[in-house]
Order: sequence, then C-alpha cells, then structure tokens
Amino acid sequence: MMPAERQHFFEIVVQDDVTGRGIPLVDIRLNNGLRDYTDSQGVLAFFEPALMNRDVFFQIRSHGYRFNTLVDGIPGVVLKPISGGNAVLTMTRINVAERLYRITGEGIYCHSRALGHSAPHDIPCLNAGVMGQDTALAALYQGKIFWFWGDTWGTDRVNFTVAGATSRTTGPEGPDPDTGVMLTYFVDTRGFAKSMCPGFGSGRVWLDWIAVVRDDQGLARLVARYTRLKSLEDIIECGFAVYNDSQAIFEPVAVLPPECNTSHLSNHPFRARVNNQDYVYFTAGYAFSRVRATLDAITDHRQYEYFGRLENADGTTRCTHSRNVPAPDRPIYGWKRQALPVVKQCGPVSASPGSPKKHREWIQIRDIETGIPVDACPGSIFWNRFRDRWIMIAQENMGQIWFAEAETPVGPWVYARKVVSHSDVSFYNPVHHPFFDKRNGRIIYFEGTYTHLFSGNADRVPRYDYNQIMYRLNLADPRVFLPQPVYRIHDTQNKVRYVCRNNLMQSLRERNGIDAIDFFAMQPNHTPPGTIPVFGYCDQGFFRLHPGLDNTSFSQMPALFHALPANLKTPDQQLAGNWQCRSIDSQGAQRPFMLNFQACGNILNADISPDLLTITKFSYSHQTIDLTLCHDQIEYRLHARFRQGRLTGTWHDTNRDQVGAWDGERMDFAWKQRNTLSVVPLFEYWNQTAGGYVYSTRRWLHDSGWVRSSSPLCLVWQNHLTDLALDFETEPV
Repeated sequence: MMPAERQHFFEIVVQDDVTGRGIPLVDIRLNNGLRDYTDSQGVLAFFEPALMNRDVFFQIRSHGYRFNTLVDGIPGVVLKPISGGNAVLTMTRINVAERLYRITGEGIYCHSRALGHSAPHDIPCLNAGVMGQDTALAALYQGKIFWFWGDTWGTDRVNFTVAGATSRTTGPEGPDPDTGVMLTYFVDTRGFAKSMCPGFGSGRVWLDWIAVVRDDQGLARLVARYTRLKSLEDIIECGFAVYNDSQAIFEPVAVLPPECNTSHLSNHPFRARVNNQDYVYFTAGYAFSRVRATLDAITDHRQYEYFGRLENADGTTRCTHSRNVPAPDRPIYGWKRQALPVVKQCGPVSASPGSPKKHREWIQIRDIETGIPVDACPGSIFWNRFRDRWIMIAQENMGQIWFAEAETPVGPWVYARKVVSHSDVSFYNPVHHPFFDKRNGRIIYFEGTYTHLFSGNADRVPRYDYNQIMYRLNLADPRVFLPQPVYRIHDTQNKVRYVCRNNLMQSLRERNGIDAIDFFAMQPNHTPPGTIPVFGYCDQGFFRLHPGLDNTSFSQMPALFHALPANLKTPDQQLAGNWQCRSIDSQGAQRPFMLNFQACGNILNADISPDLLTITKFSYSHQTIDLTLCHDQIEYRLHARFRQGRLTGTWHDTNRDQVGAWDGERMDFAWKQRNTLSVVPLFEYWNQTAGGYVYSTRRWLHDSGWVRSSSPLCLVWQNHLTDLALDFETEPV
C-alpha cells in the first residue's frame, strides 16, 4: 500500500455474512503478488496509482472463512477501485469460533485510521513500541487485569525477560471484550515495554504461569513460576518469583533443585476448593498438579500434589473391583505428593518430575465429527457456569483449536469439537479468559499466538505475525454440544442404576460409588437436533431405560439423556432435514443458502434462508425436487435429484437469461453422526440368575447368564477410556 492522501484510498470492508462484523486477517492479494490484510475492523485502505479506475481482480482468503464467489476457480471478486469509493464484501464463517481482533502489535486498526475511522477505546497505532509478543498470561490482581508475555519485539530492540501491562476489568463502566483490550504497558525510560524480570541473571526468562494467592498476613500476592534458559533446549534454572508492587517487577524468591527443572510449558492455573480448603490447580500437558493457595505453599515444590495412578507399597497399581456386573478391575487414580504425574504433550509423551509413565488410558480426545483420535493438549481448563462443567480450550498441531468439556477437572476428557482452524501457520498457547465471560459463561473469549514459527511456513503475515489474536465462542451453539458420560452405579440396595452428572448424589462422589462409564450421551439441556430422549424408570424393582417420545407414560418425566434413534433411516429414505446448498452461475460465482425440509405427516414443507429469498412453489416426487424461488422480484426455477444424501441439479430464471447449477449437502447432526467411528448401538442385557438390567455397547457379554435384547435401544457414543479417573472432590470457586 503506497502512501497517499486519505481521500485517495479505495475502502474495502470484509464482513461476516451472519453477524455483519468486520473480519480481521483477511488476505487480499492481486494477480501481480501484491497483498495486504484487513485490520481488526475488517477494513483495508487500497491505493495503487497504476490500478485505480480500472477493473482489478482481488483474491479473498482468510483462515476459517469462505468467500463464496469464485472467478476461474479462485475465491475473489473483480472491483474497480476509485479514490474515495468503497466496496463491502461478505464471507461465510466456517470456524465455530469467531475471530474478533488483534490484541498486541503495531497497526491494529491501521487501515481504519488511514480512512479516518475511529478505533475502539482509542487504541494507539503503536503502543509502548511493541511490534510483536509471544504467549499471554493474565490474572485479576489489584482490581485490574495484569498481562504478561514472553519474547517482545520492538521497533529497534527486543525484550527477552518478560513484558507486562494492565487493563481495566469489564463491568457496567468497563471495556467490552467484543471491541478490544486497551493495554497500559509497564515501560522503561525510553517508552518501550520494560523488563519485568530484570534481576534474574543472564539468558532469557519466561514465565510458566502466574497466580494470585495470599501471604501469611492475608494480603494478595502475585506469584509466578519462571524458567531461565540459554536456548529452547538449554535450561539454566527454574524457580518461583513474587511481584513487587512498588517497583512493578518480579523478584525471584526460590530456585528449584536441578532435578525439578522442566522444559518451559505455559500454564493457566485455576482456583478450586477441596474440603473447604483453597487450592491452585495446574493443567499443562495433562500434568495435573495442585497446591494449597498460600504464598508459602505455592513457592515450595515439596508441597505440590500430583494426579496419577496410586500404587501399593510393593509398587503395583492399586485396583478396585466392580460388583455383580461384567467389568474388569480398574486402577485407582488420585492425588499424592511426590507422585509421578501423567504428562501428555503434543508430540512425545513424557513425565515430570522423575521417570516417565506413559499412561494414556484415562485421556482419549476424539473428534466428535469423525470419532478419530486427536492429539490435543490443554491450553487452559476452567469451570463454566453455563455448561455446568469444566471446559478446555486445547491445541493440536500448533494451529488447530479444540473445545472439550468434562465432569471433573481431570476428566473424563473424551469428545471434542474443532472450533478454530489455521492453514499453514501456528496458533499456539491458547488461553480462555474467564474474567471476560458473558451471560453467565454462555459467551467465552480466548486468545493465542499467531505466527509462522514452528509451522514450516516461512511466509510472515505483516503486522499479525507473532502477536495475539482474540476469538469469541458461543457455548449455546449446537455445534459445541458434546456427549457426556452415563455412569453405572449401585444404589443403597446394591441394585444397578444409570445416572448422569446432574443426578449424582453426594454419596456417589466417593471413588467406589461409580462402577463404570458404560457409554456417552447428550445431556438434556444441551441437545443437538435429531436426537431422542431416553428415560430411566423402575420395572418390578429393577432400573431400565426406555427411548423415544411415543410412550405417553413418560411424557411428564424428565429425560435421563438424549441419544440417536436406533432405526435412523438412510438419507435416501428421508429428505426431511437441514441442507447446506450453493448455486453456481455460468461464470463460476457461488452463492450459499440453506434449505430445511420438514415432514408433517405425508406432506413435506420447505423453508429457506437467507431471508431475502422466498419459496413460492415446492414439489417433491420420486426423489425429484422442484422449487420456485423469488429474489428481488425475479423468479428462479430450481430442479434437482435426491440421491445418496445429496441434492444435485440446475436452475434458471423465468426468461432463461441466467442459468447455472446447484447442489446441497445434508447438515443434520444425527445424519452426520451415524457414520462416525464412535457412534454404536446400545443393547439391553438381562441377568437370568440374579435379575437386573445392564446396558452395553458390546455386541455380546462373555459372562454367562446375560441375555441380550434382540435389537438396540438407541445409538450412543462409545467410551474409549479403559481407566476411570475422576475428581469430584474438587469444587469450583
């Protein structure tokens, strides 16, 4: 972009086609290789003297978004850039989470300012000389949000010993996290982000985590664990530091013994309570550890407890025995000082402190869309009031971000949904900021470091590279509704029952109160479309399950869980459902739209979105669809065949001046889930000898005396875990 007077620019605005919000980080490039990126308001100020006032093809791309117009197979549009003119383009969001803005670095709203637009919170073009920052840590302290980063790049220097800043907390008079974060940096005499760890010795200093605890006088103190190193692989020391409020720096207070040194791993602690005592929990790499929330305890490595398999005195693993049900013995997990935690990092498995233990039987992250295992590690884990569960923002392969949830902070972590995808770049160390949560946790915010580093891609994105980007995720979105455990327990009369977390009584929080997790299902208050309710009831003194809404005797009962119907028809047998469609004109331009077919008895109705389109005629016969749509007082005729779960056909206007093709793909949750690796039939088994029912996803139980139902009750999600590791004693604060 060449320098020019403000009125010379041609303004390009790229917006989300649903929310209307500007999209940051949209790659706009020309056929000669020139390119630039929209700023955090989705704005680009374009000026190229040789290209003004003539038709120019602009390629449009962005991570997790789709531009729906293709020109010669390339997403983009032909525009005539005119000084003082503008164009508003829209993209369809593919990511579940929505990209909001860049938090750090230079020129966050550079194009908006060049065009004379204001920036949220009056965020400066260059704040404290910061050009790039790596890995954010944040905590509420002294009535503000305190932020710290690793390596910080300036205009003419770097800070390798931690940079820091503060911002105001949200509230009636505070900033809105939807519009940006106004950072007030701690600066040196030259105005650059100063070193927050100046007295730690030679080498780089990175903070592994920060936490707020109270000292022996009851005063809140900001504490950090640090790693000092010569290089990524050459660690000098690890230790603890405490923030000096008067000097606005960290000071080392304890150095760990060399045998306790570990590689730097970013961590985002949370506070919780056990038996009315406050603890700080750490979750990086699934190395679950905790310590009393006091200054003395958190700075003493000997007081930390680790979660893992508990062992007998002879070194063998402790096991518990299940009762009167066909299930093997299982090892016992719990908290123990000096125990060896299980660490599952993205890549090789390791453990610390001490020798490695490669146990993964109690952590099995699976893609809800496919059932395929995902090598994702937690960026952060926090309690969420809206979901009434612990939620995880996890990272896979540096650039893919996943959402998962569990009954307890240590698990069971099984099913997850990818919410952000980045192509050929890294987006690592993601962290959810609970202090920004809205609507009782329904809306959450998380950020991560966007960079070409570690991706194998040498191409750096101007301004965005090596900086922090904020995303927003709506936890009421059905796409992030995930299967939850269904527990098999024994009641006080030693009879088998099935319960979900919300039905567990306090007595079942003891370890032996739960026999097993036999399968996963959807919780009733967060249920995707296409599922059916399953009820629990008493039949002659024994607990049984009954699926469906067809039985009026269950109409007043709350469902125990939701599952998929066992007799789910193939797509060729039923058109009813949601369809993602697109039209393609003779020039290759694409336009998306949604169709929803609803069966009312033998009559099939159709709805369409966006609202600018209306259906004036619809017929369906012999797997052939005929639609007449009206848009801007022009009628379009659509004809398609319905085969193998797809719609394919042609369209034209009434005068046949415009013609093209169109197709559709079924998007229903139930249809997509029925073919995943994790969805399996649930069978009922009756014990002929002792009486009682159990429910299993196994086709046959090898134990004698069990008789299986002739057909499955419903379809559920497999429990891929072989071990049962829970921590119901930990209560959120």
